[in-house]
Amino acid sequence: MAPVERLRRWTIAASLASLPFILAHTVEDFGQGIAQRVCQCLGLVLVARGRPAGFRLTVWIGLIWIAGALFEHGRALVAGHFRTGVPSVLWIGGLLLTQGACVVLAWAGARGARPKRG
Repeated sequence: MAPVERLRRWTIAASLASLPFILAHTVEDFGQGIAQRVCQCLGLVLVARGRPAGFRLTVWIGLIWIAGALFEHGRALVAGHFRTGVPSVLWIGGLLLTQGACVVLAWAGARGARPKRG
């Protein structure tokens, strides 16, 4: 199996693994009235179809999720009093870890999917 194909599969898997964290965190955000609305579906569809743009889109969306989570919740996490305690920390921690994995995998996939020059 080609390296880009492996990266394509792992990028999709990591992104799908983040969905339970995103869903739980978004439901929690709706209770607070500050839901972030970011859609990874288009990036996943493009990655699944083997399009390099899907990798790039997934990188940007993952970075937006990470930046938004840290901006919105970073101080409360560091201070140790985030919303409902351990469950909320697990949701946001899972979101950060899985989106971080998506960014790394999609970045590598984007680099590997570029047309060769020369």
